[in-house]
This record gives sequence, C-alpha cells and structure tokens, in this order.
Amino acid sequence: ELGLFDDLGSLPDQVQPEASSIDGQWVGLSLRPRIFYVSKNRADLSINNFDDILQEPLMGRFCSRPLKHGYNLSWLGGMIERRGVAETRAYLLSLMDQMARTPQGNDRAQVQAIHEGICDASIGNAYYYAKMLANDEQRAWAESVNLVFAVGRDGGVHVDVSGAGILKSAPNKEIAREFIAYALSSKAQAIYADVNSEFPVVDGVAKPVIFDDVGAWVISSTPLVKIAQRAKQAAMLVDEVGIDVN
Repeated sequence: ELGLFDDLGSLPDQVQPEASSIDGQWVGLSLRPRIFYVSKNRADLSINNFDDILQEPLMGRFCSRPLKHGYNLSWLGGMIERRGVAETRAYLLSLMDQMARTPQGNDRAQVQAIHEGICDASIGNAYYYAKMLANDEQRAWAESVNLVFAVGRDGGVHVDVSGAGILKSAPNKEIAREFIAYALSSKAQAIYADVNSEFPVVDGVAKPVIFDDVGAWVISSTPLVKIAQRAKQAAMLVDEVGIDVN
C-alpha cells in the first residue's frame, strides 16, 4: 500500500494463490490456521463455523487472548470484509456473552484454561497445539482438547501467514529472490511443517504429521490484503464494544 516492496518476479505455480499478493510484491511462506480448541469433555458441542461458538451451551464458557491482538484483528478483519461492520459488531456483542473471563494471556493460556475447567472452547493458531504437546508442562493441556478447523461464510478456514517481500531499497535483491525461491522449495516447505508444524503454501508438500487426523480443509478465499486493510476497523470495533475490558 505504501509502495515499499519490489516485484518478486515469477513464483512457483504450486504456490496457493490465496497465500500471495495479487500484485506479486509479497508471498506467504507458511500457513497458520486460526482454529477453535474445544474441550474433550464437551462432546455435546457441534462447532463447524464461526457462528457456532455463539450457541447457548457455550454462554460464559469461551476464552480468548485480547481481541486487539494482531491474530484476532486479522480474524475479525476477514469477518468485516465478508459480513460488513454492522454484522461484525453484532457478532462481537454476542461473543461478549460467551466469555468466561476478560480476554487475557496468549493462545496457549486459553488451552490451559480449558484444561483447568475455566472454559470449554477457545480460539488459537493451530501450530501451538504441536508446541504444547512437545512441552512437558503443557502436554496435558493439549491432550484435553479437540481441534476444530472452523470456517467462515465463504466456507474457508481463516489463516495467518508468515511471509516475505523485498524492499525497493534492498542492496542484494537477487540474493533475496534466491532465498525466497528456496523458502518455497519442497525441501524448505517440509522444514516449516516438520519443525514448526505450520502448513505449506506449496501444493504437493505434506502437512505437519501432528495434523494427520485433521480432515481436508480449504483456505478462506477472502484476500489477505483485504483482511489487512480492515484491521484498523476491527480494532475500532473491539474498542467500541468493549470486549477486552469487560
């Protein structure tokens, strides 16, 4: 938007189009689905989409990190792009009734709260599940929840991306392009999956083994640049509704 990035040049055909900019100035290197963590003790809950967390059985039983955190602002930004400001405001007002406590902590702290019986569901990035399983103290937290790759109105899962672009002022642009090309190679994409449990942006590369039991899902079709452009509106809505302070 500020014109800071240079053109990346050609990208591999296998890169999922939802993970790169339309103008070719940046590209995602890995995908971080934002999912719902749901207590294994709540088999009565049927959660498949964003609206399902507003159901009556979850009233006062949902946990989240502050809604003004960047992860949640991107989630809400996508909602604004698809539903509009008024409907997203109504969604946030309803979500306030579902909160077990004032939004606090990080994504893993919400899963801890589920394990401790404070709430029954939370929102968080998927790769934290693997990190908790690898942590002796946090493993029990992860083992207490099921993962739900919930979808928005467009039928896709909201994702955050780690990405790369090349500044117009960069002194070694060709080296930067070579690095990005390597990061998009099958070898490097497999490293993202194996080491950090992030999903590949390149078709044909295996997803993280830890998520083998997760069924097929698709990325939200809402352009990431549109989501980013809605972040300021999302932050204003969070302040207006007061969900982070009640």
